[in-house]
Amino acid sequence: MEVTALCIRLLIIIWMLLLTQVQDSCYAQKAYAALPHLVPARLQYFEYESISFNCEGLHGSLGLGVMRRLPSESATCGKNWGFSNGSHCIIRSVYVEDSGEYWCETGDGKKSDTVNVTVTGNLIIQSVSKCDEGLYKCRISGAGESPESWLSVKEYHKETIPLCSDQLPVLLYLLIRTVVTVLWVALLLLVLRKRHYEK
Repeated sequence: MEVTALCIRLLIIIWMLLLTQVQDSCYAQKAYAALPHLVPARLQYFEYESISFNCEGLHGSLGLGVMRRLPSESATCGKNWGFSNGSHCIIRSVYVEDSGEYWCETGDGKKSDTVNVTVTGNLIIQSVSKCDEGLYKCRISGAGESPESWLSVKEYHKETIPLCSDQLPVLLYLLIRTVVTVLWVALLLLVLRKRHYEK
């Protein structure tokens, strides 16, 4: 009975460790795959701000550029929008119309993940938590700053961490392998215990 309880506890601990490892690797993959890198590093910007896109890290045999999806076509930085400098692209003053999808692309067709940039006059905080509490103010380049206002957060919800769908087969394989291993260990312990009592 004690051996079975020990095996169940061990299985739960291993399962929790595997789940944590899969989630960590999922987020690490997303973090490293997220090209282009943006400066400032966020996805929401205010009108008249400057944005810099950096495509270093995506290697190709031919040229490299930042691409943007327009209503009718895709356009490369430096052609009708932005200022290109090799693997860097700068938009000196963004407008609401600059919202949309951006990605890095090599001349031979290799593409990075897309980033969805939003340009607005208002700040939108997704999944508000106690960490967002504090002083906020508006700053417009060349026009000054507004007075500070305190943002108070009364309640917050904890967002669940989703599993990556491409990690589920790996997780299932690891779970089955763990269960089989634990069962073999439990069986071995039972046999050893029986032999001990027979002596």
